[in-house]
Amino acid sequence: ITVPTNAVLMVLFVGAATYHLAGHLREVVEDYISHEGAKIGILLAIKLGAVLLAVSTIYNILFMSFSGGVQ
Repeated sequence: ITVPTNAVLMVLFVGAATYHLAGHLREVVEDYISHEGAKIGILLAIKLGAVLLAVSTIYNILFMSFSGGVQ
């Protein structure tokens, strides 16, 4: 990951993957959960989980990129 192009491509991939993950999980919840309170809570948890996953993964990619790779 020390090559900047690879790090940028990996960050873009992680962003796209978590965006699609959250979108598809949202569709499943909207289709199969009928209780509105539970639906809102689950949708918020999905968004929070996707953001936390993306941020932590991107942080680690950048950390490895700037520190010279995995040692």
